[in-house]
Amino acid sequence: MNEYIPAQYAMRLTVGEHAPRHIRRIVRSFLAEWRMPELSDAVELGVTELLANVVRHVPDRRCALLLLRQPAGVRVEWFECVAESVLT
Repeated sequence: MNEYIPAQYAMRLTVGEHAPRHIRRIVRSFLAEWRMPELSDAVELGVTELLANVVRHVPDRRCALLLLRQPAGVRVEWFECVAESVLT
């Protein structure tokens, strides 16, 4: 079977009580698919720290995650999601 595995993953979320566990599971799955399971502990720890920062510093706890596979490893980026303003 020849399945396409994307080299990146992006999602928007509101960080709730169970979000860290779910995001770590997603990250672990992508690392396994990308044949980089040895990075799981470090990347999961980093993701947990980033989520904690969202909880502390983002009032509505909304953010976006970008997980990028790179030749020498993985890059994780988080962005604060700004509420869309309605023009009247």
